[in-house]
Formats: sequence, structure tokens, C-alpha cells
Amino acid sequence: MLRLFKILDLSHSNRLTNTPDFSELPNLERLFFKDCINLIEVHGSIGELGRLVLLNLETCKNLKKLPHNIGHLKSLEKLFLSGCSKLIELPTELGKMESLKVFEADETAIHQSLSIIGEEKSWGSVLRSWMLTPRKSPTSIRFSLASLSCSLVSLSLEDCNLSDDAIPKDLGGLSLLQHLDLNKNPICNLPDSIRGLTALQKLELAHCTKLHSLPELPMSLNNLNIHKCSSLDMVTNLPNLLRSLVLAITSCDRLVEIQGLFNLVPIKNIN
Repeated sequence: MLRLFKILDLSHSNRLTNTPDFSELPNLERLFFKDCINLIEVHGSIGELGRLVLLNLETCKNLKKLPHNIGHLKSLEKLFLSGCSKLIELPTELGKMESLKVFEADETAIHQSLSIIGEEKSWGSVLRSWMLTPRKSPTSIRFSLASLSCSLVSLSLEDCNLSDDAIPKDLGGLSLLQHLDLNKNPICNLPDSIRGLTALQKLELAHCTKLHSLPELPMSLNNLNIHKCSSLDMVTNLPNLLRSLVLAITSCDRLVEIQGLFNLVPIKNIN
């Protein structure tokens, strides 16, 4: 009977420290361990679940890493890791998930790791840079978007303490991306190559309080959230302005100009 199971939901199992062996559950399609706050290990047999399309490990606060053979999940479309606050390592095989479309890792510690995935011809410069940089301590290593599958449609990395270094100069490998959430990260600038994300429709940068400027954004964009970007003073080259673009700009205290929309001129005191 176990072999017939397609869904296994062990969410909120607070006493669970290890997942079961999945060898007897080859037909699983959806697997839930949400809010298993004491889970520390995912059994390596998860890589044998060739039909798995969804894996939810949200708020598994004691989970530090995933099995390396997770890259064998060729059918996986959705991976949820948000709230795994001790997760500091992503397997190098993650980028081999050729069907992965949705990846959410909000409020994780993956900024401390750098997993270079994918072919060297696509991300060679990032790989060489990482290999040649002395790694004195774990905190000197940072997560990179270069570590993600090129099949992604939605990527959420809110509040992951990502800096500019975590974003590769060439974003061309994420050409199918439609939604990018970088809210609450200490990003100062985005690379110019973001305009090459020709499928991008929604970009979220709310509470990026160190963000100084925005590069030219892709013409496909129809939703931009820069709420509480308190260091942003000018925005230029917005696509679809006054047509289809939904723009959230509240509480941007220093913002004095949005090209094509408004320009606030300081009033000089006349004595």
C-alpha cells in the first residue's frame, strides 16, 4: 500500500528529527514537512523520488543542509525552504533540477554559502572567481544566484542578508524568470544585466534600505515594489510607466525624481 502513496504530509510534527526512508514510497508526488521545527536531516533516499513535483520544508528551523542527491529530482517543480533559519548550504546539484520553476528561501542563512551550479560555460567567471578567492571563514563565502536552475519562473529570497556580491553580473541564465523577490536585503545596486530578464514581470525590492539606484529594467516588467527604499533618490528608465506598470513607492524618504512622472525641486529660502 505504501508504494501507492502520492502525497505525504508530516507538517507540524514537532518531534520529528529525521525524515523516513523514502525507498518504499517511489510514487510520491507531493511531500510536506512544513513547520517540523526539530527536523535536522532529510534522508538521502529522497533523490530516488523520480515523480516528486513539490517539496515543502518551510520553517524547519533546525535543518542545516539538504542531501546532495536532491539534484536527481528531475520532476521537482516547487521547492519551499523559507524560514529554515539555520540552512547555510545548498547542494551543488541544485541547479540540475531541470523542471524547477518555483524556489522560495526567504529568511534563510544561505548568504553564508556559495554553491556554484550549472555548466562552467554559463557561469565560468563566477566559478573561477570563487575558486581563486581564499576562504578564511564561512562568513567570507556568500550565496549566489548563479547557483540556481535556469528553469526558474519564480524566485523568492526575501530577508536573506544578500549583498551585491551575491548577484552575478550576468543574469542571462535566469531567462525564464517572471517573479523576483529580493525584499529586505542589503543590496546597494542591481547589475545592468537585469534588463536581460526578458520574461520578468514582477520585481520586489521593498525595505532594501541601502539601494541607491535602479538600472534599466526589462520591458516585460509590470509590477515594481520599492516601498521603504530609504536611500533611493532618483529612478530613471522605468518601463511601461503610465501604461501598465504598477509602482509601489511609499515611504521612499529621499526620492525626489521619477523620470517621466515627477521631479521635486527644493525650495530655496529667500531672505
